[in-house]
Order: sequence, then C-alpha cells, then structure tokens
Amino acid sequence: MLLLRLTRPGTRAGLALGMTWASVTIAGCSSRVEADRVPPPVVSVVEACKMSVPIMAEPIGTTRALQEVSIRARVRGYL
Repeated sequence: MLLLRLTRPGTRAGLALGMTWASVTIAGCSSRVEADRVPPPVVSVVEACKMSVPIMAEPIGTTRALQEVSIRARVRGYL
C-alpha cells in the first residue's frame, strides 16, 4: 500500500518535504555547547521609599489660531 502511494505524482515531493521538515525540527531540538558565556551585567539596586511628589506639567509647543482676522482702526490714534 505504501509503495502505491509513493508512485503517485506529487507524493515523492511531499515525502521529501516531510523528511526535510523532520530533520530540521530534530536538529533544532538538540542542545548546543555555549561558547564564550557572557557574565551577567552589573546593576545597582536602590531601596524604594514612599514620598509625595508634586504633579507639574510644562507643555512645550506652539499655538495656532482657528481663524485669522485683521484689525483696522476707524479713527485716528492708537489702539
């Protein structure tokens, strides 16, 4: 029965693909020897303390008018 299935067109390509997939999967599960182990980084530790902090916001940006108008004097003098 297996021989009949292998003689169909496309079955050999599927078998080759399956064997390739299986070999890659098995190779991925093997353990490697770790080369040049890097020591863990040195970090500093600070103890947390509870305190009140003022909430301040200093937004930086520009504003733009929704509508620009021109002002003209109808009388002489300063506005």
